[in-house]
Amino acid sequence: DADVPMAQKPVAQDKKPLAKSKTMAGAGIAGAATALNEVSGQIEGLVAYADSLKTVFLICAIGGIALAAYARWKDQKDGVDV
Repeated sequence: DADVPMAQKPVAQDKKPLAKSKTMAGAGIAGAATALNEVSGQIEGLVAYADSLKTVFLICAIGGIALAAYARWKDQKDGVDV
């Protein structure tokens, strides 16, 4: 019919670079904190702070994992299939 409007062609959106990805940032933070936690036991000069450093690194690792999980949840909620 001439009265029925023609369906529009869907427009593809550009994907954001991985450097701006919350998921990659969270994974990076968690990985770095885990690596630092392993190294902290080997640093002789900071023995007095070893327990505090391990706690800080654990908190960073949990924060990174939480950020990555939140980013995936938000992407799913927004309908982004990555």
